Amino acid sequence: HVALGTGQYRDFTVQADVNLPIEEDLKRRDFTVNALALNLVTSELVDPTGGEADLGNKILRAVGKPQERFAEDLSRVLRGLRFACQLGFTLEQVTWVAMTEAAERTAIGTHEHEFLVPREIVAREFLKALIANPNQAITFYEQARLLHHLLPEVTAMQNCPQPPEFHTEGDVFEHTLLALTMLSSPRWNEYFGTTKPSVNVLLATLLHDIGKPLTVKTPEQHGTDRIRSDGHDVAGAELVLGICERLKLSSYVDPEAGQVEPEVVKWAVHHHLLVVHGKPSILKPSTIYRYFWNDVKRGQTLLGLIFADSAATQTIDKRDLTVSVRELQTRMAEVSSKFTQGKFVPLLTGDDIMAELKLTPGPTVGQLIKLLEEAQLEGIVTTREQALTYLKQHQ
Repeated sequence: HVALGTGQYRDFTVQADVNLPIEEDLKRRDFTVNALALNLVTSELVDPTGGEADLGNKILRAVGKPQERFAEDLSRVLRGLRFACQLGFTLEQVTWVAMTEAAERTAIGTHEHEFLVPREIVAREFLKALIANPNQAITFYEQARLLHHLLPEVTAMQNCPQPPEFHTEGDVFEHTLLALTMLSSPRWNEYFGTTKPSVNVLLATLLHDIGKPLTVKTPEQHGTDRIRSDGHDVAGAELVLGICERLKLSSYVDPEAGQVEPEVVKWAVHHHLLVVHGKPSILKPSTIYRYFWNDVKRGQTLLGLIFADSAATQTIDKRDLTVSVRELQTRMAEVSSKFTQGKFVPLLTGDDIMAELKLTPGPTVGQLIKLLEEAQLEGIVTTREQALTYLKQHQ
Protein backbone atom coordinates (compact mmCIF):
# COMPACT_ATOMS: atom_id res chain seq x y z
CA HIS A 1 0.00 0.00 0.00
CA VAL A 2 1.00 3.63 -0.42
CA ALA A 3 0.30 6.12 2.40
CA LEU A 4 -1.27 9.43 1.38
CA GLY A 5 0.27 11.49 4.16
CA THR A 6 -2.32 12.49 6.75
CA GLY A 7 -2.08 9.47 9.04
CA GLN A 8 -5.76 8.58 8.79
CA TYR A 9 -6.35 4.90 9.40
CA ARG A 10 -7.89 4.49 5.93
CA ASP A 11 -5.50 6.92 4.26
CA PHE A 12 -3.75 4.65 1.80
CA THR A 13 -4.19 3.15 -1.62
CA VAL A 14 -3.77 -0.56 -2.12
CA GLN A 15 -1.88 -2.01 -5.03
CA ALA A 16 -1.56 -5.76 -5.48
CA ASP A 17 1.78 -7.24 -6.51
CA VAL A 18 1.89 -11.03 -6.64
CA ASN A 19 5.63 -10.87 -7.18
CA LEU A 20 6.35 -8.87 -4.03
CA PRO A 21 8.67 -10.93 -1.78
CA ILE A 22 7.09 -11.89 1.51
CA GLU A 23 9.99 -10.23 3.31
CA GLU A 24 9.08 -6.89 1.74
CA ASP A 25 5.45 -7.32 2.71
CA LEU A 26 6.39 -8.05 6.32
CA LYS A 27 8.57 -4.95 6.48
CA ARG A 28 5.44 -2.85 5.94
CA ARG A 29 3.61 -4.23 8.98
CA ASP A 30 3.12 -2.25 12.19
CA PHE A 31 5.09 -4.14 14.88
CA THR A 32 7.79 -6.76 14.59
CA VAL A 33 5.76 -9.38 16.47
CA ASN A 34 3.13 -9.01 13.73
CA ALA A 35 5.72 -9.24 10.97
CA LEU A 36 6.20 -12.99 11.02
CA ALA A 37 5.25 -15.60 8.43
CA LEU A 38 5.64 -19.35 7.96
CA ASN A 39 6.91 -20.88 4.74
CA LEU A 40 4.37 -23.65 4.20
CA VAL A 41 6.72 -25.54 1.92
CA THR A 42 9.83 -25.58 4.09
CA SER A 43 8.16 -24.91 7.48
CA GLU A 44 10.76 -22.18 8.03
CA LEU A 45 9.91 -19.00 9.88
CA VAL A 46 10.20 -15.84 7.81
CA ASP A 47 11.35 -13.12 10.18
CA PRO A 48 13.03 -10.15 8.49
CA THR A 49 12.51 -7.72 11.40
CA GLY A 50 13.52 -9.73 14.47
CA GLY A 51 9.96 -10.37 15.59
CA GLU A 52 10.68 -13.82 17.04
CA ALA A 53 13.28 -12.42 19.43
CA ASP A 54 10.97 -9.54 20.43
CA LEU A 55 8.17 -12.03 21.01
CA GLY A 56 10.40 -14.09 23.28
CA ASN A 57 11.55 -11.02 25.18
CA LYS A 58 8.04 -9.56 25.36
CA ILE A 59 9.04 -6.36 23.61
CA LEU A 60 6.76 -4.34 21.34
CA ARG A 61 8.84 -2.65 18.65
CA ALA A 62 7.67 -0.83 15.55
CA VAL A 63 8.89 -2.17 12.22
CA GLY A 64 11.63 -0.04 10.68
CA LYS A 65 11.42 3.64 11.60
CA PRO A 66 8.63 4.10 14.16
CA GLN A 67 7.88 7.68 13.08
CA GLU A 68 7.16 6.42 9.56
CA ARG A 69 4.96 3.55 10.75
CA PHE A 70 2.81 5.86 12.88
CA ALA A 71 2.70 8.58 10.22
CA GLU A 72 1.23 6.01 7.85
CA ASP A 73 -1.59 5.19 10.27
CA LEU A 74 -1.94 7.02 13.57
CA SER A 75 -4.33 4.38 14.96
CA ARG A 76 -1.22 2.19 15.33
CA VAL A 77 -0.30 4.31 18.36
CA LEU A 78 -3.46 3.17 20.11
CA ARG A 79 -3.08 -0.40 18.86
CA GLY A 80 0.43 -0.52 20.29
CA LEU A 81 -0.71 0.59 23.72
CA ARG A 82 -3.54 -1.92 23.60
CA PHE A 83 -1.15 -4.74 22.65
CA ALA A 84 1.16 -3.79 25.52
CA CYS A 85 -1.75 -3.94 27.97
CA GLN A 86 -3.17 -7.18 26.63
CA LEU A 87 0.15 -9.03 26.30
CA GLY A 88 2.08 -7.49 29.18
CA PHE A 89 4.82 -6.40 26.77
CA THR A 90 7.38 -3.63 27.29
CA LEU A 91 7.38 -0.83 24.73
CA GLU A 92 10.76 -0.45 23.07
CA GLN A 93 12.19 2.99 23.82
CA VAL A 94 12.42 4.42 20.29
CA THR A 95 8.92 3.13 19.57
CA TRP A 96 7.63 4.71 22.77
CA VAL A 97 9.19 8.09 21.98
CA ALA A 98 7.60 8.02 18.52
CA MET A 99 4.25 7.21 20.12
CA THR A 100 4.45 10.21 22.44
CA GLU A 101 5.47 12.46 19.55
CA ALA A 102 2.43 11.32 17.56
CA ALA A 103 0.02 11.44 20.51
CA GLU A 104 -1.53 14.85 19.90
CA ARG A 105 -2.25 14.17 16.22
CA THR A 106 -3.57 10.73 17.16
CA ALA A 107 -5.95 12.13 19.74
CA ILE A 108 -7.23 15.36 18.22
CA GLY A 109 -5.69 15.72 14.75
CA THR A 110 -8.13 16.47 11.95
CA HIS A 111 -8.18 16.55 8.15
CA GLU A 112 -11.00 18.20 6.21
CA HIS A 113 -13.01 18.53 9.45
CA GLU A 114 -12.76 14.83 10.27
CA PHE A 115 -10.66 13.25 13.01
CA LEU A 116 -7.59 11.49 11.66
CA VAL A 117 -8.47 8.62 13.98
CA PRO A 118 -12.26 8.19 14.14
CA ARG A 119 -13.70 8.29 17.65
CA GLU A 120 -15.05 4.76 17.16
CA ILE A 121 -11.47 3.51 16.68
CA VAL A 122 -10.34 5.48 19.73
CA ALA A 123 -13.19 3.96 21.75
CA ARG A 124 -12.37 0.42 20.66
CA GLU A 125 -8.66 0.62 21.35
CA PHE A 126 -9.02 2.55 24.61
CA LEU A 127 -11.67 0.24 26.04
CA LYS A 128 -9.81 -2.91 24.98
CA ALA A 129 -6.74 -1.64 26.80
CA LEU A 130 -8.80 -0.64 29.85
CA ILE A 131 -10.44 -4.07 30.00
CA ALA A 132 -7.10 -5.88 29.63
CA ASN A 133 -5.22 -3.94 32.33
CA PRO A 134 -7.12 -0.99 33.84
CA ASN A 135 -4.29 0.69 35.77
CA GLN A 136 -1.68 0.13 33.06
CA ALA A 137 -3.97 1.45 30.35
CA ILE A 138 -4.55 4.77 32.11
CA THR A 139 -0.88 5.00 33.07
CA PHE A 140 0.20 4.51 29.45
CA TYR A 141 -2.36 7.00 28.14
CA GLU A 142 -1.29 9.55 30.73
CA GLN A 143 2.43 9.13 30.11
CA ALA A 144 1.93 9.36 26.35
CA ARG A 145 -0.14 12.58 26.83
CA LEU A 146 -3.11 10.92 25.15
CA LEU A 147 -5.18 11.18 28.33
CA HIS A 148 -4.60 14.93 28.44
CA HIS A 149 -6.22 15.32 25.03
CA LEU A 150 -8.90 12.62 25.23
CA LEU A 151 -9.98 12.76 28.87
CA PRO A 152 -8.98 16.11 30.39
CA GLU A 153 -11.56 15.49 33.13
CA VAL A 154 -9.38 12.61 34.34
CA THR A 155 -6.04 14.41 34.18
CA ALA A 156 -7.66 17.28 36.11
CA MET A 157 -7.64 14.95 39.13
CA GLN A 158 -3.84 15.12 39.24
CA ASN A 159 -2.66 17.21 42.20
CA CYS A 160 -6.25 17.57 43.39
CA PRO A 161 -5.88 17.16 47.17
CA GLN A 162 -7.82 14.84 49.45
CA PRO A 163 -8.13 14.83 53.25
CA PRO A 164 -5.05 12.85 54.41
CA GLU A 165 -6.93 11.31 57.32
CA PHE A 166 -9.09 9.43 54.80
CA HIS A 167 -6.78 9.18 51.79
CA THR A 168 -3.16 8.43 52.64
CA GLU A 169 -2.82 6.94 49.13
CA GLY A 170 -2.39 10.40 47.59
CA ASP A 171 -4.27 12.81 45.35
CA VAL A 172 -7.50 12.04 43.48
CA PHE A 173 -5.71 10.71 40.38
CA GLU A 174 -3.54 8.36 42.46
CA HIS A 175 -6.65 7.17 44.28
CA THR A 176 -8.34 6.47 40.95
CA LEU A 177 -5.36 4.48 39.64
CA LEU A 178 -5.38 2.41 42.82
CA ALA A 179 -9.14 1.84 42.46
CA LEU A 180 -8.59 0.59 38.91
CA THR A 181 -5.88 -1.75 40.17
CA MET A 182 -8.37 -3.27 42.60
CA LEU A 183 -10.60 -4.34 39.71
CA SER A 184 -7.97 -6.83 38.52
CA SER A 185 -6.65 -7.84 41.93
CA PRO A 186 -7.14 -10.99 44.03
CA ARG A 187 -9.29 -8.89 46.35
CA TRP A 188 -11.87 -8.50 43.58
CA ASN A 189 -12.06 -12.30 43.34
CA GLU A 190 -12.64 -12.55 47.09
CA TYR A 191 -15.86 -10.59 46.69
CA PHE A 192 -17.01 -11.45 43.17
CA GLY A 193 -15.45 -14.83 42.40
CA THR A 194 -14.54 -15.42 38.77
CA THR A 195 -16.93 -12.73 37.49
CA LYS A 196 -14.84 -10.02 35.86
CA PRO A 197 -15.80 -6.34 36.08
CA SER A 198 -18.00 -5.11 33.27
CA VAL A 199 -16.91 -2.20 31.12
CA ASN A 200 -19.54 -0.13 32.98
CA VAL A 201 -17.76 -0.86 36.27
CA LEU A 202 -14.38 -0.04 34.73
CA LEU A 203 -15.54 3.27 33.30
CA ALA A 204 -17.51 4.24 36.41
CA THR A 205 -14.40 3.59 38.52
CA LEU A 206 -12.29 5.72 36.20
CA LEU A 207 -14.79 8.59 36.34
CA HIS A 208 -16.21 8.31 39.85
CA ASP A 209 -14.21 11.24 41.27
CA ILE A 210 -13.99 13.56 38.25
CA GLY A 211 -16.26 15.93 40.15
CA LYS A 212 -13.68 16.52 42.88
CA PRO A 213 -11.56 19.09 41.01
CA LEU A 214 -14.76 21.06 40.43
CA THR A 215 -15.87 21.02 44.06
CA VAL A 216 -12.69 20.83 46.16
CA LYS A 217 -12.38 23.29 49.04
CA THR A 218 -9.41 23.61 51.39
CA PRO A 219 -8.91 25.24 54.80
CA GLU A 220 -6.28 27.55 53.33
CA GLN A 221 -8.36 28.84 50.41
CA HIS A 222 -11.94 28.43 51.57
CA GLY A 223 -11.77 28.27 55.37
CA THR A 224 -13.23 24.77 55.61
CA ASP A 225 -12.49 22.54 58.59
CA ARG A 226 -10.64 20.11 56.30
CA ILE A 227 -10.21 19.36 52.61
CA ARG A 228 -13.72 18.75 51.26
CA SER A 229 -15.30 17.89 47.92
CA ASP A 230 -18.93 18.04 48.90
CA GLY A 231 -21.25 17.32 45.99
CA HIS A 232 -18.55 15.79 43.82
CA ASP A 233 -20.74 12.75 43.16
CA VAL A 234 -23.44 14.88 41.54
CA ALA A 235 -20.98 17.17 39.73
CA GLY A 236 -19.06 14.21 38.32
CA ALA A 237 -22.19 12.40 37.19
CA GLU A 238 -23.19 15.42 35.13
CA LEU A 239 -20.02 15.06 33.03
CA VAL A 240 -20.42 11.37 32.18
CA LEU A 241 -22.85 11.55 29.26
CA GLY A 242 -20.78 14.21 27.51
CA ILE A 243 -17.61 12.13 27.83
CA CYS A 244 -19.29 8.99 26.51
CA GLU A 245 -20.73 10.87 23.53
CA ARG A 246 -17.51 12.75 22.77
CA LEU A 247 -15.47 9.55 22.58
CA LYS A 248 -18.26 7.36 21.15
CA LEU A 249 -17.62 4.90 23.96
CA SER A 250 -20.84 2.98 23.35
CA SER A 251 -19.75 2.08 19.82
CA TYR A 252 -17.59 -0.83 21.02
CA VAL A 253 -19.07 -4.05 22.39
CA ASP A 254 -16.73 -6.45 24.16
CA PRO A 255 -17.73 -10.13 24.12
CA GLU A 256 -17.07 -10.46 27.86
CA ALA A 257 -17.09 -6.99 29.44
CA GLY A 258 -20.09 -5.79 27.45
CA GLN A 259 -20.98 -2.34 26.17
CA VAL A 260 -20.69 1.06 27.82
CA GLU A 261 -24.15 2.25 28.86
CA PRO A 262 -23.76 5.96 29.63
CA GLU A 263 -26.88 6.26 31.79
CA VAL A 264 -25.79 3.30 33.92
CA VAL A 265 -22.31 4.79 34.41
CA LYS A 266 -23.78 8.20 35.22
CA TRP A 267 -26.15 6.67 37.77
CA ALA A 268 -23.35 4.71 39.47
CA VAL A 269 -21.10 7.78 39.71
CA HIS A 270 -24.01 9.76 41.13
CA HIS A 271 -24.65 7.18 43.88
CA HIS A 272 -21.15 5.89 44.66
CA LEU A 273 -21.21 7.47 48.13
CA LEU A 274 -24.24 5.44 49.21
CA VAL A 275 -22.46 3.59 52.03
CA VAL A 276 -20.50 6.68 53.03
CA HIS A 277 -23.76 8.45 53.84
CA GLY A 278 -25.28 5.41 55.59
CA LYS A 279 -23.84 2.05 56.59
CA PRO A 280 -25.44 -1.02 54.95
CA SER A 281 -26.73 -2.21 58.31
CA ILE A 282 -29.04 0.81 58.65
CA LEU A 283 -30.30 0.86 55.07
CA LYS A 284 -33.92 -0.21 54.75
CA PRO A 285 -34.68 -3.36 52.73
CA SER A 286 -36.57 -1.16 50.29
CA THR A 287 -33.45 0.97 49.82
CA ILE A 288 -31.36 -2.13 49.15
CA TYR A 289 -33.98 -3.23 46.65
CA ARG A 290 -34.15 0.07 44.80
CA TYR A 291 -30.38 0.45 44.48
CA PHE A 292 -29.32 -3.13 43.83
CA TRP A 293 -32.27 -5.26 42.66
CA ASN A 294 -34.75 -2.99 40.91
CA ASP A 295 -32.27 -2.74 37.99
CA VAL A 296 -29.71 -5.52 38.38
CA LYS A 297 -27.25 -4.09 35.86
CA ARG A 298 -27.18 -0.76 37.64
CA GLY A 299 -26.96 -2.51 40.99
CA GLN A 300 -23.98 -4.65 39.97
CA THR A 301 -22.22 -1.63 38.48
CA LEU A 302 -22.71 0.34 41.69
CA LEU A 303 -21.58 -2.57 43.86
CA GLY A 304 -18.40 -3.01 41.80
CA LEU A 305 -17.67 0.71 41.98
CA ILE A 306 -18.24 0.83 45.74
CA PHE A 307 -15.79 -2.06 46.11
CA ALA A 308 -13.09 -0.37 44.01
CA ASP A 309 -13.54 2.97 45.76
CA SER A 310 -13.52 1.39 49.23
CA ALA A 311 -10.52 -0.83 48.53
CA ALA A 312 -8.54 2.18 47.26
CA THR A 313 -9.38 4.41 50.23
CA GLN A 314 -6.51 4.06 52.67
CA THR A 315 -7.39 5.77 55.95
CA ILE A 316 -4.84 6.93 58.45
CA ASP A 317 -6.10 4.35 60.96
CA LYS A 318 -5.85 1.58 58.29
CA ARG A 319 -9.53 0.59 58.40
CA ASP A 320 -10.73 -1.93 55.83
CA LEU A 321 -13.60 -0.10 54.18
CA THR A 322 -14.50 -3.05 51.95
CA VAL A 323 -16.32 -4.49 54.96
CA SER A 324 -19.25 -2.42 53.73
CA VAL A 325 -19.26 -4.39 50.47
CA ARG A 326 -19.59 -7.69 52.32
CA GLU A 327 -22.40 -6.18 54.40
CA LEU A 328 -24.12 -5.00 51.25
CA GLN A 329 -23.89 -8.46 49.72
CA THR A 330 -25.39 -9.96 52.89
CA ARG A 331 -28.25 -7.44 52.88
CA MET A 332 -28.85 -8.06 49.17
CA ALA A 333 -29.19 -11.79 49.87
CA GLU A 334 -31.61 -11.10 52.72
CA VAL A 335 -33.79 -8.93 50.51
CA SER A 336 -33.75 -11.34 47.58
CA SER A 337 -34.92 -14.14 49.87
CA LYS A 338 -38.30 -12.39 49.84
CA PHE A 339 -38.55 -12.54 46.05
CA THR A 340 -40.86 -14.91 44.20
CA GLN A 341 -39.00 -16.97 41.58
CA GLY A 342 -36.06 -14.60 41.77
CA LYS A 343 -38.13 -11.45 41.32
CA PHE A 344 -39.86 -8.99 43.61
CA VAL A 345 -43.61 -9.13 42.98
CA PRO A 346 -45.70 -6.49 44.83
CA LEU A 347 -48.78 -7.81 46.61
CA LEU A 348 -50.83 -5.00 45.11
CA THR A 349 -50.29 -3.10 41.88
CA GLY A 350 -51.01 0.58 41.42
CA ASP A 351 -54.27 -0.32 39.68
CA ASP A 352 -55.22 -2.58 42.62
CA ILE A 353 -54.57 0.23 45.08
CA MET A 354 -56.63 2.73 43.10
CA ALA A 355 -59.54 0.30 42.73
CA GLU A 356 -59.59 -0.84 46.36
CA LEU A 357 -59.08 2.59 47.90
CA LYS A 358 -61.09 4.45 45.25
CA LEU A 359 -58.25 6.74 44.28
CA THR A 360 -57.42 8.53 41.04
CA PRO A 361 -53.90 8.58 39.54
CA GLY A 362 -51.60 10.98 41.36
CA PRO A 363 -48.79 11.40 43.90
CA THR A 364 -50.78 9.66 46.64
CA VAL A 365 -50.83 6.40 44.70
CA GLY A 366 -47.06 6.57 44.19
CA GLN A 367 -46.53 7.14 47.89
CA LEU A 368 -48.71 4.16 48.78
CA ILE A 369 -46.88 1.93 46.28
CA LYS A 370 -43.58 2.86 47.93
CA LEU A 371 -45.05 2.37 51.41
CA LEU A 372 -46.29 -1.11 50.50
CA GLU A 373 -42.95 -1.97 48.91
CA GLU A 374 -41.14 -1.13 52.15
CA ALA A 375 -43.64 -3.06 54.30
CA GLN A 376 -43.48 -6.12 52.07
CA LEU A 377 -39.69 -6.19 51.90
CA GLU A 378 -39.46 -5.76 55.68
CA GLY A 379 -41.91 -8.63 56.19
CA ILE A 380 -44.60 -6.51 57.83
CA VAL A 381 -47.19 -7.74 55.33
CA THR A 382 -47.18 -11.07 53.51
CA THR A 383 -50.65 -11.36 51.94
CA ARG A 384 -52.91 -9.18 49.80
CA GLU A 385 -55.38 -8.83 52.65
CA GLN A 386 -52.67 -7.66 55.04
CA ALA A 387 -51.35 -5.27 52.41
CA LEU A 388 -54.76 -3.71 51.87
CA THR A 389 -55.38 -3.34 55.61
CA TYR A 390 -51.94 -1.81 56.06
CA LEU A 391 -52.51 0.78 53.31
CA LYS A 392 -55.94 1.70 54.69
CA GLN A 393 -54.31 2.35 58.05
CA HIS A 394 -51.69 4.59 56.49
CA GLN A 395 -53.83 6.28 53.88
